[in-house]
Amino acid sequence: MTDAVAGPTGASRPAGPGGGEDEPTAPTERIGGAHPGRTEFGRVDIDDDVVARIAAEAASEVADAGSAASGMLGRTLAQTPTPGVRRSSLAEPPKVSAEVDGALVRLDVVLGVRWGASVPAVVTGVRERVGARVAELTGLTVTDIDVEVVELISPERPPRTR
Repeated sequence: MTDAVAGPTGASRPAGPGGGEDEPTAPTERIGGAHPGRTEFGRVDIDDDVVARIAAEAASEVADAGSAASGMLGRTLAQTPTPGVRRSSLAEPPKVSAEVDGALVRLDVVLGVRWGASVPAVVTGVRERVGARVAELTGLTVTDIDVEVVELISPERPPRTR
């Protein structure tokens, strides 16, 4: 009888020259070791948009960091209720773009910080959280995280009455 080793899809294949003793026997053991780039079973690619979404959600988990309003000609459009225009909010994730190159990723984060919070502390928290979560969830190596703070977000105030 020939030894068999479970492949990445769970299908059996003949064991290698070592008789299969050193090879995993369950598909989860093989898949758990998968990482971006070229693997023995083929290539694993993670789209830039997927990485950007993970990074945005991770950044939104940092206290005092949130989305910043879009701007035009150096002026924010936060007060303009135009469809499709982002508003500043601590409840929304910041804008993130990612550039994946094999197993490496570079991230650009554009965010707003709550008025009164320490900007350096928030930026440090964002870099640490985003880097750790992207590496944990994708297996990619984060090479750079550029953070641009474009707005201070003040608490919502009720409209003035005259």
